[in-house]
Amino acid sequence: MRFMKIANVVAAIVVTGTAAFADEKYPTKTIEVITHAVACGGTDFNSYMMILCSRHVLKTDMAVVNKRGGDGALAMQYFR
Repeated sequence: MRFMKIANVVAAIVVTGTAAFADEKYPTKTIEVITHAVACGGTDFNSYMMILCSRHVLKTDMAVVNKRGGDGALAMQYFR
């Protein structure tokens, strides 16, 4: 549950930040959505559904990155 709150905050920052740079070609590379869960699980599925909707709004590529282990610690370390 805590991860979903963090994911929502990150998604809001990405959407808000993208609007500020609307005149520039930003982001220049694929946006990575990081999840701490295994592939093909419920959290992974929700991440893919979020990406499907966000791609149309942001008009950029997005990918899910699964970093499992450490109760989310590895995902947070990858995020930094």
